[in-house]
Amino acid sequence: MATNITVKEFHFESEHIVADRGMATAALCPVDQSIEYALQGKMPGVEREVILPNREGGSLSVTFNHFFPPHISSGPRSPTLIVIGETVHDPNALSDLDWELRSATVPFHSLKDLCDECGLQGEFQYGNSAMLQLIAEAPGHISEQSGFDNGEVRIGCVVGKDTDPTRWRAGYRIWDRNGVIHRGSCEGSEWEWTIDGEGRQGMSYIPVKGALMAQVYLSYCGIGLHEFKFADLTGSANVRYKVYEAVATDVAVLESLLLQDNGAKKNDAREFEAGVALLLGFLGFSLLPFTMSRVIRDAPDLVALSDNGNILAVECTTGPLDNKGKFGKLAQRALDIRKKLEASGSGVPEIQMVLVSMVSREGAVGDRENAGKANIAVLCAEDIQELLEGAPSVPDSNRVFDHIKACIPDTQASISAGIRSLFRNRNDAF
Repeated sequence: MATNITVKEFHFESEHIVADRGMATAALCPVDQSIEYALQGKMPGVEREVILPNREGGSLSVTFNHFFPPHISSGPRSPTLIVIGETVHDPNALSDLDWELRSATVPFHSLKDLCDECGLQGEFQYGNSAMLQLIAEAPGHISEQSGFDNGEVRIGCVVGKDTDPTRWRAGYRIWDRNGVIHRGSCEGSEWEWTIDGEGRQGMSYIPVKGALMAQVYLSYCGIGLHEFKFADLTGSANVRYKVYEAVATDVAVLESLLLQDNGAKKNDAREFEAGVALLLGFLGFSLLPFTMSRVIRDAPDLVALSDNGNILAVECTTGPLDNKGKFGKLAQRALDIRKKLEASGSGVPEIQMVLVSMVSREGAVGDRENAGKANIAVLCAEDIQELLEGAPSVPDSNRVFDHIKACIPDTQASISAGIRSLFRNRNDAF
């Protein structure tokens, strides 16, 4: 699917570094030929010959992930071929290259800064190995047109125009207000289809009265491509929120804790942290509230775990975003968590740094840009208000996690505007 792809060409060259970003059509390098090139460590579809250096013994390491690229765990499936070459053994080499970048006519601070500019995940490496990834985008995904309407569940999808509409299928599980789960599927031959630019839009309707939440599985020719869950935000099936309503003397207390315009004291950091913890709990996260302890100080204010195991490392502030060096502290604490998980031998989930502030977006413009460069998601007053509106509905921490990732400020150096957007369904916003 060549929809919604915009690539700004970019070229950088110094004595030891060449960086290019561009787009080539499949006609210049067909898919089968691209795969063959990649298996040989060659970069397909580029004018300049690029070949990965072989590992010791003259070989390349080749792995294939059937579902997603590294560190991506949601959205439409994006099968990825990963080819790894020689390891860079000299730790001083990276420092030398960083200083070469800093002295260029158009300077960059580091290799990571350059990778961010190119839209690459520069912070992710297999050690210090040379690596090539070949990623296949799914030919279709469930769209934001999905929802609830007059006693029906509406399932929408966007697919490639050259696919056969009759071979698509959407399986579903739908929860109603009585706790009953309705299961079934609808075939593409029964959908309403329209042409939309380079693709097709399909729509189907499932009659389930009192539906609160739907989980949809999109497949083509029997191959699963996308799983997507959405809830009726007007519903009230959130047990956690119901408990809060039962014990709180006033349901507006949470809003007063989180938004200074509603009476919260700007300097009451403890109350603000408590409000953030409550909100994340209502949204479905499991919490480790470290600041409740006066003994454990060298930790994020909160660590929140989503249902699929991804982690939010959260810092809260009632003042400026980078108050007392919060960006650097948050980055170090997230790194410590990652190292500990890696050392344990268990799989390392996605870890997203988050800074939550009472300040408005307008009042945090300068700091937001710096947060984007550090890959830190920022939730300002407007974002908090948006999450508050969804608190009473069915909790879905996985979707909220993706929504928070999308709150990384959009700067030239922010990787959120780069390659990651190809793998995350744009419609998975909360």
